[in-house]
Amino acid sequence: MKGKALAVGALLVGSFLSGCGVLTPPSLMIMPPQLPLSDSQVDESLQATVQKFLPPGASLEEPKNPPGAKAIQQVDIDGDGNAEVLATYRAGQKGELGALLLKNNQNHWEKLWQTEGASGLAIDMATVADIDGDGRGELLLGWLIGASAGNGLDIFTWRDHHVEPLATLGYHKLDILPAAHPEVDGKAVALALWRKDTGKAYKIDLVRWTATGKTAGWVHAEEQYPDYYKKVVDYYQERVKEMPGAAFYKYYLADGQVKSKAGEETLATIAAGEELKLGYPEAYAWQLLKGEALNQLGRYAEAQSLLQKTIEQLELSSAQVQADLHEAYYELGKSYEGLRQAAQAKGAYEKSLAATKGLDTETQERFISYPVQQALETLKKTAEQ
Repeated sequence: MKGKALAVGALLVGSFLSGCGVLTPPSLMIMPPQLPLSDSQVDESLQATVQKFLPPGASLEEPKNPPGAKAIQQVDIDGDGNAEVLATYRAGQKGELGALLLKNNQNHWEKLWQTEGASGLAIDMATVADIDGDGRGELLLGWLIGASAGNGLDIFTWRDHHVEPLATLGYHKLDILPAAHPEVDGKAVALALWRKDTGKAYKIDLVRWTATGKTAGWVHAEEQYPDYYKKVVDYYQERVKEMPGAAFYKYYLADGQVKSKAGEETLATIAAGEELKLGYPEAYAWQLLKGEALNQLGRYAEAQSLLQKTIEQLELSSAQVQADLHEAYYELGKSYEGLRQAAQAKGAYEKSLAATKGLDTETQERFISYPVQQALETLKKTAEQ
């Protein structure tokens, strides 16, 4: 089966995600299930077999990640317990990148799948990891587009006896994390996507794939936050030491502290960032972060007052702030819940959902609204008890 590489034209799909090892720089934290071949195992016979299936003039190309990965790897993509051969290569006068899977069927090699046509500078990643939690590894291919643009990640899955696309994301650095609570959340790994902002600052989104009924998509892997974001906090503490006058480093430090549940330290960091009185991050971004921190500390009345003022500012703004309104109403709903004002909480959550309607894609709406939907379902069940 042949297909064009997906990520080049959709590198920044998912770039709406909010958030901001020590990760210096971030790197693969685990080795996903794979069976890399050693140099001695990749004998001339196998290399010759792979070469027969490559496009004319193509040459094998090693991915940059995972560390030590070869251009020829063994992976079990169809879950039958027998390893297929994954090969990555560069072809044509333009140096287009590609990958293919070969399967040995009764001592006869056949091409199971191929993707080609990626115009990236290099192959950043070629590995497998269980993205959807079905016990089989999905194929992850990362294409390096450029230092500024980062990498495009194409994820492929085995379904109905063939390989097909599952998702496309953009990243600059990527961590793959094992399931935090496989007995509760399933075996799906989580992905930590680091996207460059400015300087050495990255917006970080920690996500996992989930399927509910006929819909599927990315959700925040909040069960991973406390442990993972402690490492993020360490990273940004170093950046703040390097540039104490850079408000954006303090902002991402505070974001990591909220997600790692650092308590009062978060409010101190936010206050230090606001005192710099710089234009970036914007004032409402600090207020949103502070509202989230106050909710986490159980100071719901303070959070409610601050978030209502923030929402008023956002609704008067001419900028594109739908995602920020979504977040503000979501946090306001949590404030009302903490104050045991269920009707007001429901109204805030519904407005948070409404704010997602102006977002660009169905995938974005699916991702960003998922925790709000869960909150509404929880309110409904509580009311029925």
